[in-house]
Amino acid sequence: MSDNIESFLAKSELIYIRHSRYTETEWHSSLHSHYFSEVLIVLNGKGEFLVENERYPIQRNDIIIVNPYVQHTETSSGEFPLWYIVIGINNIKFEKTVQENRSHFIFHEYSGELLPLLKMAIKELNENKWGSDAALKRLAEMILIQIYRDQKFTLIPVENKSVGKDSALIKDFIDKHFKEQLSLDDISDKVHLDKFYIIHTFKQNFDTTPMNYLMKKRIDNARNLLENTEYQISEISLINGFTSQSYFNQAFKKEVGMTPMKYRKKYRHSS
Repeated sequence: MSDNIESFLAKSELIYIRHSRYTETEWHSSLHSHYFSEVLIVLNGKGEFLVENERYPIQRNDIIIVNPYVQHTETSSGEFPLWYIVIGINNIKFEKTVQENRSHFIFHEYSGELLPLLKMAIKELNENKWGSDAALKRLAEMILIQIYRDQKFTLIPVENKSVGKDSALIKDFIDKHFKEQLSLDDISDKVHLDKFYIIHTFKQNFDTTPMNYLMKKRIDNARNLLENTEYQISEISLINGFTSQSYFNQAFKKEVGMTPMKYRKKYRHSS
C-alpha cells in the first residue's frame, strides 16, 4: 500500500482546496465538470448531489468523489445549509477495482482521523497566514491519504487534458466570482496577469474568451434560478451580476433564444 501512496503523491497535482457554504444568493448549482478529480467532504448541513441524471441525498460526514469529465452539481437544503471542503486533484482517477471505471463514489460517516485534519484546513483557509498555501497542500495530501486508507481505492494515473495553470487560475476565479460585476480589467487585476495574455491563454485552453465564459456561467445560473426558484426577473438579474434588467433580458435572449419570462413560462408549462 505504501508504494501506491508514494506513486499517488508523485503523480498527482493539487489544483485547489477550499470550503464552500450555502447562501441563497451566492450558491452556484448548475451542472459542470472538471478535467481533474474532485473530493467533497460535507462538514455540515444536508442537500443533494446530482450526477448522471441521478440525485443522491448527502449530509454531514459524507464524502463524495467525482472522477474527471463527469457532469455534476450540489444543491442545498434551505433549512440545513450545506458546508463542505472540496479538493481538486489532477492526474489521478479513483477506482475500487481497475475494471470498474465508475464516475463517482459516495461514502457515509468518514473516520474520526479526518476530523483534526479538516479543522486545521478550515483554520488555514480562514486565517490565510504566511505559508498557508504550503500548509494547505500538505493538509490536502494528508486528507486524501486518510480517505485512501479508509476506502482502499485503486488509484489510476490518467492523461488529462493539459490546461495551463494560468488558465485554470482564471477559470477558477470566474467560477467563484461570476455573480459580481466583472470586467476583463478586474480579472487582470485580481489574478495579476496581463489582460491580452489572459484572452490568449484562456481561448487556447477552453476554445472561448474569458468574457464569453463569464456570460455563459451567468446565463446557466439564471436558467437554474428561473426553473427552481420564485425570484423575480429583476432579482435574478441582480444576483447574476448584470448591471440592468434590460441588459440581462438582451443577453439571455441572445444565448437562449427567448426572454427570461418566456423561458420560465415554457419550462413550467413543460414540467
